[in-house]
Amino acid sequence: PFRLRILLAKIEYCLKKAGSLNNEIVVDGFTLNKNTHTLFCPDMQVDLSPTEYTIIEQLFTYFPNAVSREKMYMALFSNTGKNVSDATLNVRISELKKKLGNHSYKIQSKRYIGYKWMED
Repeated sequence: PFRLRILLAKIEYCLKKAGSLNNEIVVDGFTLNKNTHTLFCPDMQVDLSPTEYTIIEQLFTYFPNAVSREKMYMALFSNTGKNVSDATLNVRISELKKKLGNHSYKIQSKRYIGYKWMED
């Protein structure tokens, strides 16, 4: 009784609606709100800069795997058109770890690989 075009339109509508409601990424008890760029930790709330947000988003998206430095660079600096040194990413990660306080151990540097969000 359904026309294929109508069925596809209804499925597409449902998928769009479900995607718009999913504005949080939850990993290991930490919640990243995509709308407010806020990270909710078990015992604190951290407001993130756009760069810090992108770092956490990459770590959560690839969790439990590591994110290569190249992927992190592409996510952070590909649209700026500026030459960015290796030290820039290191400084941004260091600043983010300071903001995380007692939870700074969650971001681990993996030699020759990149960065990883660690499970407890």
